[in-house]
Amino acid sequence: MEREQVEKRHSYDEVLGRLDERTKLLMAAVEEIKLKLASAYVTQEEFKPIKTIVYGLVGLVFTGVFVALLDIVVRHR
Repeated sequence: MEREQVEKRHSYDEVLGRLDERTKLLMAAVEEIKLKLASAYVTQEEFKPIKTIVYGLVGLVFTGVFVALLDIVVRHR
């Protein structure tokens, strides 16, 4: 009986040790991701002006194409 308890205790300690090691690895990976996010990527607030400019230019191009097509249709009547 006592031997079984010692073996269970050893098994629990081994499992807890592995869990602790995995937790440390996960925390290191999370820290690495945080650093990458902080330095290599653009936030939504930083991207907003660029998005507005690009959407505006695309809208102008589509409007120009639509007006040109409308002009072609009206002239050929």
